[in-house]
Amino acid sequence: MDILRSDGLEYIGYRNGRAVAAFFTANNDLDFFIQGANFQENIDRVKEVFKLKAVGYGRQIHSDIINVFDGTVIDGDALVTDKTGTAVGIFTADCVPLLLYDKGKDVCAAVHSGWKGTYVRITSKTITLMKERFGSKPEDITVFIGPHIGACCYEVGQDLIDLFRSDSLYMGYPINSERQLDLEMCIRVQCLHEGIREENINSTGLCTYCSGDKEEIRFHSYRREREKSGRMFSLVYIEE
Repeated sequence: MDILRSDGLEYIGYRNGRAVAAFFTANNDLDFFIQGANFQENIDRVKEVFKLKAVGYGRQIHSDIINVFDGTVIDGDALVTDKTGTAVGIFTADCVPLLLYDKGKDVCAAVHSGWKGTYVRITSKTITLMKERFGSKPEDITVFIGPHIGACCYEVGQDLIDLFRSDSLYMGYPINSERQLDLEMCIRVQCLHEGIREENINSTGLCTYCSGDKEEIRFHSYRREREKSGRMFSLVYIEE
């Protein structure tokens, strides 16, 4: 994990084979709110800095809809591509940003997973699509989990804890402490269940709600800022 800066963009970057994964911060007031005044300007800047042919994203609706990027902007919370020089990305402000890369088939995916997406197993379903559509093998897939609200700060209602605890997939796993829900742990369990190797699951370990108090990295947090919150962008692409 490296903190990189270019043309006013700050991001946590990873490299794996031909893949580049980036989780943008909120430093320099960087905001990717899709209805914001500077949205297209910031997307264009990303495209230029990373020398991309296209930057794909969707209209996120907290679903388990997964799309293969075809150049259009449609409803969905995960986007997959095997096209080089084409990034797929998602927007977050506490939800979990998840980036995946299959080095065997050169396929990458970006997943937006809040509690709703996590509960309906959007991560599992994205991996399944990669297997069925592109022939991906789980042992070839690397996962990058970006900054999100951590179990340290994510207190929810007991009804939501009970909902997750009723899913047999998580039996025996520490997905909560009292009413603190650990979305990252839930996602890790989904990855392991799909055959992803534990050593191939990477995490920044940063909480969007409280890390800004301790680190020099600033994040948008809807729970902290509510309607004033901006959005961060996370992307992955395969170099040409």
